[in-house]
Amino acid sequence: MANNQGGKIIFGVQDSPHVPLGLMNDKFQKFDPSHLNQVFLNYFSIDIDWSMDTFEQFEKTFGIITVNEAATKPIICSKTHNKAKLREGAIYFRYRGETREIRYQELKDILDCEKEKEKKLWMNHIQSIAMIGPQAVQIVDAQRGEMTVGESKIIIDRDLISKLKVVKEGHFDEKADTPALRLVGEISGLLNTDTAIYTEAAYPYVQSSFTEKLAINSYEFQALAWKFSLKGNPRYHAKLKTGSKSSTNKYSTESLALLRDEIRNDPDLVNRVKTKFSNYKRNNNQ
Repeated sequence: MANNQGGKIIFGVQDSPHVPLGLMNDKFQKFDPSHLNQVFLNYFSIDIDWSMDTFEQFEKTFGIITVNEAATKPIICSKTHNKAKLREGAIYFRYRGETREIRYQELKDILDCEKEKEKKLWMNHIQSIAMIGPQAVQIVDAQRGEMTVGESKIIIDRDLISKLKVVKEGHFDEKADTPALRLVGEISGLLNTDTAIYTEAAYPYVQSSFTEKLAINSYEFQALAWKFSLKGNPRYHAKLKTGSKSSTNKYSTESLALLRDEIRNDPDLVNRVKTKFSNYKRNNNQ
């Protein structure tokens, strides 16, 4: 479905004939979505955008799983599972009434579409540079969430990057109703400095976000945060004030992407890191 145009799976409908019976028990409501999310993380190359919910119709309760069309295609199976009939390297596609490995024409259409999207992005970038002038252009690295300004770097939230047009004061006019990051004065050494100002938008996640999205517990998250030195690295972590004398640890989108990729590439990583973390704490009497 993600490789096609998205779709929905309805629970509570009889197979044949398709009679809307409603859910017969509470298994759907009690199912932990993190279990299914872990399967996606383990077996597919890109995050699948999906959600799980219930709804009322005909005075009955139905379950629904919604799968959105993938922003980047194709999603490729990254590991073989004989019982589930998953094959490493295969691309699965939802056809009318069946899911199967993709055929030539549909794969060609996907690749052609991705090429066209990339072509349009390049054209937009080139047109923007031509309009602004190369001397006024600053580079925003959407992969790392950084913007280079002279010798310095600024950390920017990824969700904000795609919506911004950067305006350096005194260089060119801001357009009305256009989202802009306005750079006033000179910026130096913002990265890795105690004077950096961090925002909620740049660090949207707390510890519970990781336990939910990665299907791990809080201790396992602490072990992974220790392993990859998340705390203290402004690319991944910031301590934000919640009051005059209180603060909370917040984490960036990039930190979530880092842990998700590492867990996907090494299914036994969490157990190994957890053991090393326990030994580290014991040896340091923590």
